[in-house]
Amino acid sequence: MDVHQKNIVTREVLLSYPNFNDLFEIHTNASATQLGAVISQKGRPIAFYSRKLNPAQTRYTTTERELLAIVETLKEFKNILLGHQLRVYTDHKNLTYKSFNVFYNGDSYSRNSVPS
Repeated sequence: MDVHQKNIVTREVLLSYPNFNDLFEIHTNASATQLGAVISQKGRPIAFYSRKLNPAQTRYTTTERELLAIVETLKEFKNILLGHQLRVYTDHKNLTYKSFNVFYNGDSYSRNSVPS
């Protein structure tokens, strides 16, 4: 890694104050050993979350680890996020909207496929 790349990676990140009238975006990711997330608005970071998985959690499936990252981020920042609009982004295809096979039609759950 050259000096320029190292400066980019290690530079300070200026966090923004949240605007509670705007949509919150949560980008999460999980690896075999770590969870991570960033909460942002309009491309500006508001908060970061990261932690190491305990030995039992390292044996979770990929889907469980990705979902754990979402749940723990929501719990950690519930004082900021509760009652406000948010959108969660994950790179795990099984947790995306179109991949769910249970569809809520307004008053009950159905096993029909999600409309596209």
